[in-house]
Amino acid sequence: MSKPTLYLLDGMALVYRAYYALMSTRLKTKSGFPTGAVFGFANTLLKLMEQATPDYIAVAFDTKEKTFRHDSYPLYKAQRPPPPEDLIAQLPKIFQLVDGYGIRRLMLPGYEADDIIGTLARQHEMECEVFMVTPDKDFAQLVNESIKILKPSKEDDKFDLFGREEVKVRYGVYPEHFVPMLTLMGDSSDNVPGAVGIGPKTAAILINEYATIENLYAHLDALKPKTRDSLTTAREHLKLAEFLVTIKTDVPLDLDLETLRP
Repeated sequence: MSKPTLYLLDGMALVYRAYYALMSTRLKTKSGFPTGAVFGFANTLLKLMEQATPDYIAVAFDTKEKTFRHDSYPLYKAQRPPPPEDLIAQLPKIFQLVDGYGIRRLMLPGYEADDIIGTLARQHEMECEVFMVTPDKDFAQLVNESIKILKPSKEDDKFDLFGREEVKVRYGVYPEHFVPMLTLMGDSSDNVPGAVGIGPKTAAILINEYATIENLYAHLDALKPKTRDSLTTAREHLKLAEFLVTIKTDVPLDLDLETLRP
């Protein structure tokens, strides 16, 4: 007997994707209220519901409050400009849309949507087949036999499925090695520093050979001088980087699975 399905949507990432995809259309009401993000998000949601019949579903959103990551690293995401005003104006309508469809909307000050999704995915992976709907690569670290990513495709009506093997093909490492790989290369979109000169390909090669950051440092003498020097310089801040890029899976959520039934 197949397990029930749980779909967890990365709300803000999907909203941003919709906003920028439709920016050139300048969609708005007769009174001038912008509607591109609402329209694009609605399209994604409806297409998902047409292609799947979720037994359980929720949409997680970030809040405006700082998170525990900012407490550890005040420069976390510091380089990001604030969201465009015409996107912010549409958020209440998007929340209304989600609520109107009878879909549970989740937000928790101090945590990112990633952490809410990661926690729910881990909590219910034994009883459900979990699909994380997101364009964000960071979720690759959570993928296993029960947890997969559905990434909105560039083809409007499709979602690309990422399981363990798809993660390996796309990023060069299996999910269990994704965090150390991301730690080495850093994440410029979140202002997380990595090791200078180590990009995705080199990071994947190193982690495939040494598996963990700790084991990599235990074998510094075996590395090329340039790589060894970069890692020696980065040693202290990589501990912080690893913490920042790891999705939290123990957020204090008190949710019964049945409350996520649409």
